[in-house]
Amino acid sequence: MLSFATITRTARAAARPARAATPKARQTRLDEELLGLLVTTWAVRTGRTPPRRPPHQLTAEELMDFWADDETATDRNAR
Repeated sequence: MLSFATITRTARAAARPARAATPKARQTRLDEELLGLLVTTWAVRTGRTPPRRPPHQLTAEELMDFWADDETATDRNAR
């Protein structure tokens, strides 16, 4: 489970305005902030621990383990 300090630190970082020099760098910063917000929100909602590596370094299985929604995951062929 995430600690309150981790959640607070992440929320504060996401609330800071992007201060990048170029539009590309600014967009990259905004994307990273959005990713941080989404991961934090999902971790709080599900109680899962976020991966400790950047998303581009994770395997497909690691990504699915974190993002899978147990409440809506069903066997679509069973219908």
